[in-house]
Amino acid sequence: MKEGIIGILGGMGPEATLDLFQKIIKNTKAVRDQDHLRV
Repeated sequence: MKEGIIGILGGMGPEATLDLFQKIIKNTKAVRDQDHLRV
């Protein structure tokens, strides 16, 4: 399966970026660090 890349456009403050990254990590089925989505 071809992996995609998630792109995040600018304009987000540091806390919003942190919140988004935490949600991505929480909702990604990953066994190890390398299994997480590429952002």
